Amino acid sequence: MFVEKLTEQDVVRELRSMNSSDPHALMAVKEVLLSETRRFKPLAFLTYIGILLSITVVLAPIGLPLWYVGHSVEKAIYKNEKTIELAYIMYSKSL
Repeated sequence: MFVEKLTEQDVVRELRSMNSSDPHALMAVKEVLLSETRRFKPLAFLTYIGILLSITVVLAPIGLPLWYVGHSVEKAIYKNEKTIELAYIMYSKSL
């Protein structure tokens, strides 16, 4: 939705584009990828706002979509962070 889903191939492609086997350079690329994913973390706060609004019957039509958007963003961020870490480990072991 808001967060682009990364695959291991995308991460490895970014790491290879550095054309370096220096661990510090690869770590910098990994940190850039993680920072791009983490910039959407404030949107994940919509989950809690949606839950609070859903408690009342009047505000539930607003709260449920907010909860859904916040939850999907939070899930995508978690999956991207996990994918980046796994791809970085696999790529660094292959060097």
